[in-house]
Amino acid sequence: MKLLTVFVLVGSVDSTDEFFATVSLQAKAECATAQAVLPLHAFPCKIKAGDSFHVLKETEDSIPIIQCGEFEGTLNQKTEDSK
Repeated sequence: MKLLTVFVLVGSVDSTDEFFATVSLQAKAECATAQAVLPLHAFPCKIKAGDSFHVLKETEDSIPIIQCGEFEGTLNQKTEDSK
């Protein structure tokens, strides 16, 4: 089985409380949106409802990181054939 090793998830903050943020995450425009609850300390910036962020994992060995703001890069699809 091939695991997802490189990805970008586009997110938006739905709501926050003192400790957590409820967020919506989407891999592609045509994919379903997933809901998640993340601790506020996972974000490298102060966030509020309506803010945008993205989760980026650039290489097979890297740890996913959250970056604040809109994703400004380009997405290219990596397949098993590229290895």
